[in-house]
Order: sequence, then C-alpha cells, then structure tokens
Amino acid sequence: MIVRRWEGGAVPSGFAAFERAFSYPFGARRFRIDHGADSLRFFRAAGPAFRFTAESEGAVLGTLTATVRRLREPGGRERSAVYLGDLKVAAAARGGPALARLARAALGALPGADAAF
Repeated sequence: MIVRRWEGGAVPSGFAAFERAFSYPFGARRFRIDHGADSLRFFRAAGPAFRFTAESEGAVLGTLTATVRRLREPGGRERSAVYLGDLKVAAAARGGPALARLARAALGALPGADAAF
C-alpha cells in the first residue's frame, strides 16, 4: 500500500469509482457526493488543502483531506491548525493499516500546525 498526496483538482484514476461506494443518509433517503473535476475546491475555501489517498494495485482504499488554516483563540493568539475531513475507507480495507497510514501522512506532511481537529 502506498499513500500519496494530491493538490489542486488532481485525483488518482480510481477515485471516482471509490467514491461511488459511499452514500449518506438524508431522512428516509440516501445521497452521494460527487466532488467533480476539482475535488478540493470546497476545502480550499478554508485554506491550503491536500488530499491523501491510500492505494494498492491501482485501487483507492482510503482518502483523507487536510486543510491548513489560522485560528484565533479567545485571548487573541493565532495558531495554525489542520482540519481533517472527508475521511473514507473502503469496506474491504477497514481494520487494516489504511486509516493509520492516511493520518500519519496527513499530519506528517503538514508541519508547523499547532493542532488538528
């Protein structure tokens, strides 16, 4: 398994197929999210954004997005923080190393942040 970091709108070739496996409840119905050609646009609105993918033999096993932004504490001090979102792990990869490798890659590739949430 490899973990790769993506910036801008780029995603691995198997990303769309990976995303189709996920749906979310909305009342009695379910919906899917299609990130479109620029998969990080939403996250870049908050700050610099990066997607990390865990891949094996051309298949995407998991994804995690990290956005870096400045936060102001109640006392006025500013801190750099990393927002981790859009975490998905394929059903076949759950319980394996994909989640831990994604988290390590995201936090290790974004030095200088004081906090992650």
